[in-house]
Amino acid sequence: MSENSNVLFVTHSNDHCGVYQHGTNTVNILIKNESVYNYIHASCNSEQELQGYVNQHTPVAIIYNYHPSVLSWVTPKKYNIPQLAIHHEPEQPLPKGIKAVISQDPTITETPGLYSSGRFIFDYENKYPLPEIPTIGSFGFGFPGKGFQRLVTQVQKEFEEAHIKLHIAYATYGDHTGALARQVADECRSLMHSPGVTLEISHDFMDVPQLIDWLAQNSLNAFLYDFFKGRGISGPPDYALSARRPIALTKSYMFKHMWNTADPSIFVEDLSLKEIMNNGTGPLQPFYDKWSERNLTDTYDRIIGDII
Repeated sequence: MSENSNVLFVTHSNDHCGVYQHGTNTVNILIKNESVYNYIHASCNSEQELQGYVNQHTPVAIIYNYHPSVLSWVTPKKYNIPQLAIHHEPEQPLPKGIKAVISQDPTITETPGLYSSGRFIFDYENKYPLPEIPTIGSFGFGFPGKGFQRLVTQVQKEFEEAHIKLHIAYATYGDHTGALARQVADECRSLMHSPGVTLEISHDFMDVPQLIDWLAQNSLNAFLYDFFKGRGISGPPDYALSARRPIALTKSYMFKHMWNTADPSIFVEDLSLKEIMNNGTGPLQPFYDKWSERNLTDTYDRIIGDII
Protein backbone atom coordinates (compact mmCIF):
# COMPACT_ATOMS: atom_id res chain seq x y z
CA MET A 1 0.00 0.00 0.00
CA SER A 2 1.49 3.37 -1.02
CA GLU A 3 1.59 6.37 1.31
CA ASN A 4 -1.07 8.19 -0.71
CA SER A 5 -3.72 5.48 -0.96
CA ASN A 6 -6.52 6.84 1.23
CA VAL A 7 -10.08 6.40 -0.07
CA LEU A 8 -12.95 8.00 1.85
CA PHE A 9 -16.13 5.97 2.07
CA VAL A 10 -18.88 8.44 3.01
CA THR A 11 -22.08 7.37 4.77
CA HIS A 12 -24.69 9.15 6.85
CA SER A 13 -24.84 8.22 10.54
CA ASN A 14 -28.34 6.81 11.20
CA ASP A 15 -27.96 3.06 11.51
CA HIS A 16 -31.67 2.06 11.45
CA CYS A 17 -31.62 2.33 7.66
CA GLY A 18 -31.01 -0.16 4.86
CA VAL A 19 -28.88 2.29 2.86
CA TYR A 20 -26.68 2.92 5.89
CA GLN A 21 -26.36 -0.79 6.63
CA HIS A 22 -25.25 -1.63 3.09
CA GLY A 23 -22.64 1.10 3.03
CA THR A 24 -21.29 0.50 6.51
CA ASN A 25 -21.10 -3.26 6.05
CA THR A 26 -19.26 -2.73 2.77
CA VAL A 27 -16.66 -0.35 4.17
CA ASN A 28 -16.13 -2.50 7.26
CA ILE A 29 -15.30 -5.43 4.99
CA LEU A 30 -12.93 -3.24 2.95
CA ILE A 31 -11.17 -2.08 6.12
CA LYS A 32 -10.95 -5.59 7.55
CA ASN A 33 -9.46 -7.30 4.50
CA GLU A 34 -6.08 -6.77 2.91
CA SER A 35 -6.48 -4.36 0.02
CA VAL A 36 -4.60 -2.06 -2.33
CA TYR A 37 -6.13 1.06 -0.78
CA ASN A 38 -6.63 2.40 2.73
CA TYR A 39 -10.41 2.69 3.01
CA ILE A 40 -11.60 5.15 5.65
CA HIS A 41 -15.17 5.28 6.92
CA ALA A 42 -16.36 8.90 6.94
CA SER A 43 -19.67 8.86 8.81
CA CYS A 44 -20.98 12.40 8.55
CA ASN A 45 -24.13 14.43 8.01
CA SER A 46 -22.86 17.71 6.56
CA GLU A 47 -20.44 19.18 4.06
CA GLN A 48 -18.46 20.66 6.94
CA GLU A 49 -17.91 17.24 8.51
CA LEU A 50 -16.86 15.79 5.16
CA GLN A 51 -14.43 18.65 4.59
CA GLY A 52 -12.80 17.75 7.88
CA TYR A 53 -12.19 14.17 6.70
CA VAL A 54 -10.81 15.42 3.37
CA ASN A 55 -8.44 17.82 5.10
CA GLN A 56 -7.23 15.15 7.50
CA HIS A 57 -6.75 12.26 5.05
CA THR A 58 -6.14 13.88 1.60
CA PRO A 59 -7.86 10.99 -0.19
CA VAL A 60 -7.12 9.87 -3.74
CA ALA A 61 -10.85 9.18 -4.22
CA ILE A 62 -14.19 9.50 -2.45
CA ILE A 63 -17.03 6.95 -2.51
CA TYR A 64 -20.48 8.20 -1.50
CA ASN A 65 -22.96 5.66 -0.15
CA TYR A 66 -25.48 7.82 -1.92
CA HIS A 67 -29.20 8.19 -1.64
CA PRO A 68 -30.83 11.62 -2.01
CA SER A 69 -32.79 11.11 1.20
CA VAL A 70 -29.60 10.92 3.28
CA LEU A 71 -26.73 12.56 1.36
CA SER A 72 -28.49 15.33 -0.57
CA TRP A 73 -25.95 17.82 0.81
CA VAL A 74 -22.88 16.41 -0.98
CA THR A 75 -21.23 18.67 -3.60
CA PRO A 76 -18.70 16.59 -5.57
CA LYS A 77 -17.57 19.55 -7.69
CA LYS A 78 -16.00 21.00 -4.55
CA TYR A 79 -13.20 18.41 -4.59
CA ASN A 80 -10.71 18.00 -7.42
CA ILE A 81 -10.37 14.23 -7.02
CA PRO A 82 -12.27 11.28 -8.56
CA GLN A 83 -15.56 10.61 -6.81
CA LEU A 84 -17.99 7.71 -7.09
CA ALA A 85 -21.55 7.12 -5.90
CA ILE A 86 -23.13 3.82 -4.89
CA HIS A 87 -26.47 3.39 -6.63
CA HIS A 88 -29.23 1.75 -4.56
CA GLU A 89 -32.42 2.17 -6.64
CA PRO A 90 -32.81 1.93 -10.45
CA GLU A 91 -34.45 5.35 -10.79
CA GLN A 92 -32.41 7.03 -8.07
CA PRO A 93 -30.92 10.43 -9.04
CA LEU A 94 -27.19 10.92 -8.61
CA PRO A 95 -25.15 13.92 -7.49
CA LYS A 96 -23.60 16.08 -10.18
CA GLY A 97 -19.85 15.87 -10.59
CA ILE A 98 -19.22 12.19 -9.89
CA LYS A 99 -16.87 10.24 -12.13
CA ALA A 100 -18.45 6.80 -11.86
CA VAL A 101 -21.36 4.84 -10.39
CA ILE A 102 -21.12 1.64 -8.35
CA SER A 103 -24.31 -0.39 -8.56
CA GLN A 104 -24.99 -2.92 -5.82
CA ASP A 105 -27.03 -4.92 -8.34
CA PRO A 106 -24.99 -7.94 -9.52
CA THR A 107 -27.14 -8.36 -12.65
CA ILE A 108 -26.08 -5.15 -14.41
CA THR A 109 -23.64 -5.11 -17.32
CA GLU A 110 -20.63 -2.91 -16.61
CA THR A 111 -19.94 -0.07 -19.05
CA PRO A 112 -17.47 2.84 -18.84
CA GLY A 113 -18.34 4.75 -15.69
CA LEU A 114 -20.75 2.07 -14.41
CA TYR A 115 -19.54 -0.73 -12.17
CA SER A 116 -21.17 -3.54 -10.20
CA SER A 117 -19.86 -4.30 -6.73
CA GLY A 118 -21.95 -7.46 -6.41
CA ARG A 119 -23.22 -8.45 -2.96
CA PHE A 120 -21.36 -9.43 0.20
CA ILE A 121 -21.49 -12.49 2.43
CA PHE A 122 -19.73 -12.17 5.76
CA ASP A 123 -17.04 -14.64 6.72
CA TYR A 124 -18.92 -16.59 9.39
CA GLU A 125 -18.89 -20.11 10.80
CA ASN A 126 -22.24 -21.33 12.05
CA LYS A 127 -21.55 -23.32 15.22
CA TYR A 128 -25.17 -23.53 16.38
CA PRO A 129 -26.92 -26.92 16.34
CA LEU A 130 -30.09 -27.21 14.32
CA PRO A 131 -33.15 -26.61 16.51
CA GLU A 132 -35.14 -29.69 17.46
CA ILE A 133 -38.37 -28.06 16.29
CA PRO A 134 -38.41 -26.59 12.74
CA THR A 135 -37.70 -22.90 13.29
CA ILE A 136 -38.46 -20.44 10.50
CA GLY A 137 -37.14 -16.90 10.77
CA SER A 138 -37.52 -13.63 8.91
CA PHE A 139 -36.51 -10.04 9.58
CA GLY A 140 -36.74 -6.54 8.18
CA PHE A 141 -38.45 -3.21 8.70
CA GLY A 142 -42.23 -3.15 9.01
CA PHE A 143 -43.02 -1.70 5.61
CA PRO A 144 -45.85 -3.07 3.44
CA GLY A 145 -45.17 -6.00 1.16
CA LYS A 146 -42.43 -7.69 3.17
CA GLY A 147 -44.45 -10.88 3.51
CA PHE A 148 -44.37 -11.45 7.27
CA GLN A 149 -48.10 -12.22 7.31
CA ARG A 150 -47.75 -14.54 4.33
CA LEU A 151 -44.98 -16.45 6.10
CA VAL A 152 -47.07 -16.94 9.24
CA THR A 153 -49.90 -18.36 7.15
CA GLN A 154 -47.65 -20.58 5.02
CA VAL A 155 -45.81 -22.13 7.97
CA GLN A 156 -49.13 -23.12 9.54
CA LYS A 157 -50.22 -24.72 6.25
CA GLU A 158 -47.10 -26.84 5.97
CA PHE A 159 -46.06 -27.73 9.53
CA GLU A 160 -47.98 -29.38 12.35
CA GLU A 161 -45.22 -28.29 14.73
CA ALA A 162 -42.93 -25.28 14.17
CA HIS A 163 -41.63 -22.08 15.71
CA ILE A 164 -41.80 -18.80 13.79
CA LYS A 165 -39.34 -16.02 14.67
CA LEU A 166 -39.86 -12.51 13.30
CA HIS A 167 -37.56 -9.58 13.94
CA ILE A 168 -39.29 -6.38 12.80
CA ALA A 169 -37.16 -3.37 13.68
CA TYR A 170 -38.14 0.30 13.64
CA ALA A 171 -36.80 2.28 10.67
CA THR A 172 -35.30 5.75 11.11
CA TYR A 173 -36.76 6.80 7.75
CA GLY A 174 -40.44 5.96 7.41
CA ASP A 175 -41.19 4.31 10.76
CA HIS A 176 -39.16 6.00 13.48
CA THR A 177 -41.92 5.52 16.08
CA GLY A 178 -42.34 1.85 15.19
CA ALA A 179 -46.06 2.18 14.43
CA LEU A 180 -45.79 0.18 11.21
CA ALA A 181 -43.61 -2.49 12.80
CA ARG A 182 -46.06 -2.97 15.66
CA GLN A 183 -49.03 -3.04 13.28
CA VAL A 184 -47.42 -5.80 11.21
CA ALA A 185 -46.63 -7.71 14.40
CA ASP A 186 -50.26 -7.49 15.54
CA GLU A 187 -51.49 -8.67 12.14
CA CYS A 188 -49.16 -11.66 12.33
CA ARG A 189 -50.40 -12.57 15.81
CA SER A 190 -54.00 -12.37 14.60
CA LEU A 191 -53.25 -15.01 11.95
CA MET A 192 -52.12 -17.62 14.45
CA HIS A 193 -54.49 -20.59 14.76
CA SER A 194 -52.45 -23.80 14.74
CA PRO A 195 -51.88 -25.23 18.24
CA GLY A 196 -48.55 -26.76 17.25
CA VAL A 197 -47.04 -23.56 15.84
CA THR A 198 -45.66 -20.78 18.04
CA LEU A 199 -44.77 -17.20 17.15
CA GLU A 200 -42.01 -15.00 18.60
CA ILE A 201 -41.66 -11.34 17.55
CA SER A 202 -38.93 -8.87 18.51
CA HIS A 203 -38.34 -5.23 17.63
CA ASP A 204 -35.05 -4.13 19.27
CA PHE A 205 -32.49 -3.25 16.61
CA MET A 206 -29.65 -5.79 16.37
CA ASP A 207 -26.11 -5.11 15.20
CA VAL A 208 -24.59 -7.31 12.49
CA PRO A 209 -23.05 -10.02 14.72
CA GLN A 210 -26.24 -10.29 16.76
CA LEU A 211 -28.40 -10.51 13.64
CA ILE A 212 -26.31 -13.20 11.96
CA ASP A 213 -26.23 -15.24 15.18
CA TRP A 214 -30.03 -14.87 15.38
CA LEU A 215 -30.41 -16.13 11.80
CA ALA A 216 -27.90 -18.92 12.35
CA GLN A 217 -30.08 -20.47 15.04
CA ASN A 218 -33.01 -21.02 12.64
CA SER A 219 -33.75 -24.06 10.49
CA LEU A 220 -34.79 -21.84 7.60
CA ASN A 221 -34.83 -18.11 6.92
CA ALA A 222 -37.55 -16.87 4.59
CA PHE A 223 -38.32 -13.60 2.81
CA LEU A 224 -41.67 -13.67 1.05
CA TYR A 225 -41.75 -10.19 -0.48
CA ASP A 226 -44.27 -8.83 -2.96
CA PHE A 227 -42.93 -8.43 -6.51
CA PHE A 228 -41.85 -4.75 -6.10
CA LYS A 229 -41.17 -4.17 -9.80
CA GLY A 230 -38.42 -1.65 -10.43
CA ARG A 231 -37.03 -1.64 -6.89
CA GLY A 232 -33.40 -2.11 -5.94
CA ILE A 233 -31.79 -5.28 -4.59
CA SER A 234 -32.86 -6.26 -1.06
CA GLY A 235 -30.27 -6.55 1.70
CA PRO A 236 -31.69 -9.18 4.12
CA PRO A 237 -30.64 -12.21 2.03
CA ASP A 238 -27.00 -11.08 2.43
CA TYR A 239 -27.25 -11.64 6.17
CA ALA A 240 -29.20 -14.88 5.76
CA LEU A 241 -26.57 -16.23 3.37
CA SER A 242 -23.91 -15.31 5.90
CA ALA A 243 -25.67 -17.44 8.53
CA ARG A 244 -25.22 -20.61 6.42
CA ARG A 245 -28.79 -21.82 6.77
CA PRO A 246 -31.30 -22.63 3.98
CA ILE A 247 -33.16 -19.67 2.50
CA ALA A 248 -36.65 -19.45 1.00
CA LEU A 249 -37.62 -16.52 -1.24
CA THR A 250 -40.41 -15.32 -3.46
CA LYS A 251 -39.62 -14.33 -7.04
CA SER A 252 -39.63 -10.67 -6.09
CA TYR A 253 -37.86 -8.16 -8.32
CA MET A 254 -35.75 -7.31 -5.27
CA PHE A 255 -34.33 -10.86 -5.41
CA LYS A 256 -33.72 -10.92 -9.17
CA HIS A 257 -29.98 -11.41 -8.59
CA MET A 258 -30.82 -14.89 -7.22
CA TRP A 259 -33.54 -15.95 -9.68
CA ASN A 260 -31.60 -18.24 -11.99
CA THR A 261 -28.72 -19.55 -9.92
CA ALA A 262 -29.83 -21.90 -7.14
CA ASP A 263 -30.39 -25.56 -8.08
CA PRO A 264 -32.67 -26.94 -6.77
CA SER A 265 -34.82 -23.84 -6.47
CA ILE A 266 -35.04 -21.75 -3.30
CA PHE A 267 -38.27 -20.04 -4.42
CA VAL A 268 -41.66 -20.82 -2.90
CA GLU A 269 -43.31 -20.56 -6.30
CA ASP A 270 -41.41 -23.78 -7.14
CA LEU A 271 -41.05 -25.68 -3.85
CA SER A 272 -42.61 -25.70 -0.39
CA LEU A 273 -40.89 -24.20 2.63
CA LYS A 274 -40.38 -27.72 3.95
CA GLU A 275 -38.73 -28.88 0.71
CA ILE A 276 -36.43 -25.85 0.58
CA MET A 277 -35.46 -26.39 4.22
CA ASN A 278 -34.74 -30.09 3.66
CA ASN A 279 -32.56 -29.33 0.61
CA GLY A 280 -30.10 -27.61 2.93
CA THR A 281 -27.49 -25.05 1.89
CA GLY A 282 -26.20 -26.87 -1.19
CA PRO A 283 -28.26 -24.70 -3.58
CA LEU A 284 -26.63 -21.60 -2.04
CA GLN A 285 -23.03 -22.54 -2.91
CA PRO A 286 -22.91 -20.40 -6.10
CA PHE A 287 -23.70 -17.33 -3.97
CA TYR A 288 -21.03 -18.20 -1.42
CA ASP A 289 -18.50 -18.46 -4.25
CA LYS A 290 -19.44 -15.17 -5.96
CA TRP A 291 -20.04 -12.81 -3.05
CA SER A 292 -17.29 -13.49 -0.54
CA GLU A 293 -15.58 -10.73 1.45
CA ARG A 294 -12.43 -11.33 -0.61
CA ASN A 295 -14.25 -10.88 -3.91
CA LEU A 296 -15.93 -7.68 -2.69
CA THR A 297 -12.59 -6.19 -1.65
CA ASP A 298 -10.93 -7.13 -4.94
CA THR A 299 -13.83 -5.58 -6.85
CA TYR A 300 -13.55 -2.25 -5.04
CA ASP A 301 -9.78 -2.23 -5.51
CA ARG A 302 -10.33 -2.77 -9.25
CA ILE A 303 -12.90 0.02 -9.48
CA ILE A 304 -10.72 2.55 -7.64
CA GLY A 305 -7.73 1.57 -9.78
CA ASP A 306 -9.76 2.26 -12.91
CA ILE A 307 -10.94 5.73 -11.97
CA ILE A 308 -7.83 7.34 -10.39
